[in-house]
Amino acid sequence: MKPLKKKATTHQSKTSSPVSNTLNVNVLPNELTLIASKDIDFVKDYLKKEQDYRHEMDKSILALEKSEQNIIENEVPFMRKFTFRGQIFFFFNHIILLGISSI
Repeated sequence: MKPLKKKATTHQSKTSSPVSNTLNVNVLPNELTLIASKDIDFVKDYLKKEQDYRHEMDKSILALEKSEQNIIENEVPFMRKFTFRGQIFFFFNHIILLGISSI
């Protein structure tokens, strides 16, 4: 009996989805001009969506930065108070340790 030869198979992911309008794909400018020569409305829509997306990301980043600055502004007095207390405790602790070690 001859050994059976296995046929080479390629496995494709069954979870892959078809390309949709919400897919954010970076397109090279020369590819964009090629697409524009065939379908100018698609390119205009793509550029508008890309610009809107970038504006929304900038707005969300700025909102996060503002909230972070407000949190830091509210925490600074507490940080100063506890840092000062820590320095006082450290100073007195070392004075006591120097006194004990000199006996």
